[in-house]
Amino acid sequence: MPEDEYLIYDLARETGIDIRTIRYYQQEGLLPKPDVKGKYAYYHDDHLMRLRLIQELKKKYLPLKEIRELLNSLTFEQVKALLESQKSQNLMQRSISELPESTQLQPSSDTALEYISRLLHA
Repeated sequence: MPEDEYLIYDLARETGIDIRTIRYYQQEGLLPKPDVKGKYAYYHDDHLMRLRLIQELKKKYLPLKEIRELLNSLTFEQVKALLESQKSQNLMQRSISELPESTQLQPSSDTALEYISRLLHA
């Protein structure tokens, strides 16, 4: 099986999303249909990335209807870029929180915008 082809069981394992939920997302238009070859359905990186984005958007309490509308307007590259930016943001937040309290950036008398900008560029 090529690297970018997954059976539904592989998607479930990679994302932690139940197979029934993956099928429900397909039915609701959140995921494109898989490629069917014989009796097997093959999913690709696009499906995997979209499932991961769905997970992130659900953490933000977005309704599935809104998630579907967003996903339907995005290309694979856009989904991938969104996930990468979310991943780097999470890494940055984690690394800042792991600093000893004495070395964490503290707000000074400057504006909130300047403080946030320094945090993002530190």
